[in-house]
Amino acid sequence: MSIGLSEEGWQLFDEVEAFVRRAKTVVQKITVKELIDKGGINPYMTKALGMGTIYETVDFFVRRRVERSLGTSFGSTLDHSIRILMGGQEGRVLAAAQGQWIAWWDIVLLGPRIVISVKSGPSDMNNDQIDKFMREAAKAKKNQFEPYLAFVYGKQPFSLTKNCLIKKGFNVANNLLVGKAIFTRFIPGPIGYKETLAILGLMKGGIGIIRADMQQRITYLATLLGQTYSTLDDMLDAMF
Repeated sequence: MSIGLSEEGWQLFDEVEAFVRRAKTVVQKITVKELIDKGGINPYMTKALGMGTIYETVDFFVRRRVERSLGTSFGSTLDHSIRILMGGQEGRVLAAAQGQWIAWWDIVLLGPRIVISVKSGPSDMNNDQIDKFMREAAKAKKNQFEPYLAFVYGKQPFSLTKNCLIKKGFNVANNLLVGKAIFTRFIPGPIGYKETLAILGLMKGGIGIIRADMQQRITYLATLLGQTYSTLDDMLDAMF
């Protein structure tokens, strides 16, 4: 790359490169055994959606599998990226020095004594997740650390999540951060959310690479299954 980036910018770029490499691995690891013997294809959904051929079925479920895996994997990429920009550390690497309680936290800022739980998806949490967060937040406060909850993107938390946090005593006005507010509060340097998006976008062709690999894998798996089973119904029967 010819463009000049800061050290943090290069670290972000490296995170995206690693994500694309993981995506390729996800695609390449999907096998006939996973589709037939390990529930990769849902025979009931196949019938309910009116799929008529082995190829159509493989195409649908491989793409579905990859999309789900990438969503989970990119969550880690976002967590790492935010941690880099904040100059923070993972709680688990500090457990020996600070106590096991800190291992749960995604980002720790030792100077200001702040711990942050990062949620990379939409601004929603169920009641069990909120209860777990509140228990960990109480441990943090007991150890003189201020707990924060950060949703990486979005504008507002879901109202049910926000109201539940309020009922359980969490300071949502100050300690609940969504999207741009994370950068405003904790990342005052030159890399804001717009710059972050720009850096992530420097990894040209990622979607093209993934699509090409996925299409090649779908064709390969559908061909193998077509050689084993005469019809889609034969293939679905083999799953029982």
